[in-house]
Amino acid sequence: MSALPKYPASATDPAALDVLAPWGGTGSDAARHVLQTLLMTPWTLASDGHSLRCPMEAAALLGATEPPATLEAWLRLLKPDDAARLDTAIQRCLRQGAPIEEEVQLADPASGGRWLRIIGEALRQGDGAPQVLLGAMQDVTGRRLAQDDAARLTRRLASLASITEPLILLDTDGRMTYANQEGEALLQDVMTELLTRPVWDVMPSRTPGLMRERMEWALAEGERTEFEDLLPRLGRRLELRICPLAAEASMPGMAVFLRDVTQRHQSQEQLLLLETGISELSDVVVIVKAATNGTPASIVFANEALERQTGFKRDEVLLASPTVLSTNVAPNEALVRLLLTPPEAASGRPLRHEIQVHRHDGSALWMDLGVAPVYAEPGRLTHWVAVGRDITDHKAQDARIRHLAFYDPLTDLPNRQLLIERLQQAMGDCARSGQYAALLFI
Repeated sequence: MSALPKYPASATDPAALDVLAPWGGTGSDAARHVLQTLLMTPWTLASDGHSLRCPMEAAALLGATEPPATLEAWLRLLKPDDAARLDTAIQRCLRQGAPIEEEVQLADPASGGRWLRIIGEALRQGDGAPQVLLGAMQDVTGRRLAQDDAARLTRRLASLASITEPLILLDTDGRMTYANQEGEALLQDVMTELLTRPVWDVMPSRTPGLMRERMEWALAEGERTEFEDLLPRLGRRLELRICPLAAEASMPGMAVFLRDVTQRHQSQEQLLLLETGISELSDVVVIVKAATNGTPASIVFANEALERQTGFKRDEVLLASPTVLSTNVAPNEALVRLLLTPPEAASGRPLRHEIQVHRHDGSALWMDLGVAPVYAEPGRLTHWVAVGRDITDHKAQDARIRHLAFYDPLTDLPNRQLLIERLQQAMGDCARSGQYAALLFI
């Protein structure tokens, strides 16, 4: 049996001396020595397994008004599972002499969940039959709570170690108490300072006071929050997700998840710059999501020039088929087929066409349109980028020049040049078909 801890009662407590009588006689020097050196409350149980004797301080220890006089009364003060386990240990001690050592919890919520350590042994007669059970009980609530806290801490640290994104734990003053491996790698240049100084002093955000304000708010409100800002000390832009830990936790404070979003932010800035530049172009820019099996091609981006030159609102054409801008005239049939063809069946080569589209009011518009494929990875075409320039005036000038070349400016009748061109065209047709043509002079 484990050694009995010290007992806090007075060495002259008659009830305690009476309980300890089997150990050395009432009032004996041995009993007094035991009471002075033990910090436990003694108990004795008669060999009948029913009659129990405890000193008066046992009542306070057990959360009762008076010490229990029977084993049954004692067990009723404990949680059912613990009472059953202690009863089994006592019966085994009575029958087999096995020592008792159990930890049990009081059932009364008013006790604050007090834990007791119960130990005991059987004092036997000459024939080996049990004469009495001698034991003691001790309040071990503090140790049990410490063990529970340690177990919770172990589980928490195991969970934290399994997190693959950078994580640090801060106390209520903003000082670091823990960092996982990823967090150490991210903050390696300031790790030592974070142990002794608040995080908002060691690596303040570019926005003055933002980090401290968000963290103190999370602690005060007990709610999660997040923000993103540049941390000049690290030369990085970080996203911080702050999760407050319960005040009653073994390590109150907050868990802060860190994510390096520097590259993402730079990419967003570049995209914004490109989008702004494209929006201000005088040429029409349209991005078409390539058709896939079962999903038709659709417009996913159009700049402001489309609205200026065609009259179509961007909201009208976004997610619509590219044919919304087509008049289905011959010059753009190949282009329409291209845009509506699944990527795996398309050539994937840049193309250039002069096509005719219709404005929102129905009038025609000629465009010099270049189309280039966009690949997410080699062999996987996902989008087409089309850039168009209004050549309506240019086409009109070409038609005017052609008319002046083949028609008399005074009479507007076909001239000699047109006659020669038509004769050459007819002769070419005859050569290919083997037929004849005739020229009539009227």
